[in-house]
Amino acid sequence: MPVAGFLLGTVVGLALISTTSLSISQWWIGGVVGAAAFVVVTLQAVIDAQLYEPKPDITSRVSDLADRLRSALAEAADATKELDSELSGRSEALRQLELRHAEYQGFETLTREQLEVAARAYAETAPRERRSFWVNVAFTLGVAAVSTTIGVIVTLATAK
Repeated sequence: MPVAGFLLGTVVGLALISTTSLSISQWWIGGVVGAAAFVVVTLQAVIDAQLYEPKPDITSRVSDLADRLRSALAEAADATKELDSELSGRSEALRQLELRHAEYQGFETLTREQLEVAARAYAETAPRERRSFWVNVAFTLGVAAVSTTIGVIVTLATAK
């Protein structure tokens, strides 16, 4: 910034030299005086800005800190609620697993004959596959052929 003032003083000095018969030393003195004036004005503006900058009073600072504390407490309460819901969900899952464990422990006491009877009963109620293996293979090959044909037709129709 002082360089700008010095350059301004120099330009003013050059203008004076060209219009009057001032010497070069007077020209440099004009430049230095212009730069000094610029420095003084700049420093005065900086000092005024620092002196008259409004400082926050203690009540506004305390109010801001209280607001930040309230928001932090609200976030903590939300996190606590989330953790509580997660914990209750996991507790329910644990209860379900305990019930299944108790149910399956009953299977340990079954004898071999009881397991065979249960397997036969399940086999009778289970849905059976209606198509044979070769019918499934033929169906899969047919679907593949149709989709390939459609792909070739679409490719030929759009390639122009």
